[in-house]
Amino acid sequence: MSENVPASREDFPGQPGRFVQWCLSTVLVFVVLVEIVAGRTELVWRLVPGSDVGTLLEIEEAIIRPNPDPHIIVMGTSRARGAFLPTQLEQSLGLRKGQVLNLAMGGAQIIDALVTYERNRAQLSKARLVIVQVDPFQFSSGIKPGFRFRHFASASDRLAYSGATRASLLLDMIFRTDHTLPVLTEYLRYWQRTGHAPGPAGVDQFGRLAAVRIADDHPERQFESSLLRLWIHRFYETYEYSPVFEEQLARLVRMVKADGGEVVLVGMPTAGDYWALMRESNGELYSDFKERLARLAARLGARSQFWDAPVEVGLTDRDFRDWGHLNTPGAIKWSDFVAGWIVQTGLAH
Repeated sequence: MSENVPASREDFPGQPGRFVQWCLSTVLVFVVLVEIVAGRTELVWRLVPGSDVGTLLEIEEAIIRPNPDPHIIVMGTSRARGAFLPTQLEQSLGLRKGQVLNLAMGGAQIIDALVTYERNRAQLSKARLVIVQVDPFQFSSGIKPGFRFRHFASASDRLAYSGATRASLLLDMIFRTDHTLPVLTEYLRYWQRTGHAPGPAGVDQFGRLAAVRIADDHPERQFESSLLRLWIHRFYETYEYSPVFEEQLARLVRMVKADGGEVVLVGMPTAGDYWALMRESNGELYSDFKERLARLAARLGARSQFWDAPVEVGLTDRDFRDWGHLNTPGAIKWSDFVAGWIVQTGLAH
């Protein structure tokens, strides 16, 4: 009678190796699926409308798609997002509701305007005038790129940077899931705090994405020289003008021109002693920036207009809530001024 002896590994040669291979294959398949679903789609970003890519998606949902007949569109940074009031411009220019679209985003780089126009070209190509508000940091490879850049940038866009930033951006082309983790964390924290998922901001009474605060505030501390110097330091400490980002703007201008529209590059005024302090240390950089964009606009058949001092456009320091962002009374004055300037220059037709 044979004895019941437990089987040993030697009785199944190679089986542990096959098990390890199966585990590794499973992990690899899981990682690939997560990368496809989380890193290379818009699924996770849609969970938090106020996130970087989520803001672009909400602009498409709340502003672009509900307004199929745009006449004027505005692109730019948070400064433009708060300053250009669609309802005010429509009223001043005799346009219908929904014919002026403010598509500006906080921290926007030029690629954000380019991607937004490309993604929605069938509708935005109807606009006769595209206003692009520009700031020097948008053209600097010394400024750390945001999540929208990491999500949408091409290889050549990424190569505009150097060192560790370039390596990180190139790695993003292979693996992007890690950049969605902060969004998931924000989503879970919001759910834990409120008991429900974050909802879209919607559109405010002025026709902007409602993420912009409606306020008349003018905090005096924001205009102290020390704080203004800090902002200047942040913008210009690593300023490196990149022709790659200039070419992104050129691509946008060419598309708009091909669609029959006109483009205006606009530099907005700032408050307090900002420009006076900036000129002391970085004046040549700002002058070079303006000259470069003026040459680019002329070469492409566009227009450029820079206003540095508030008094040039009928504003005072009281119309600002910090160095360069307008409060609500300032935004109303600015929008009225821009509407008058559009009519005066013949851009309204």
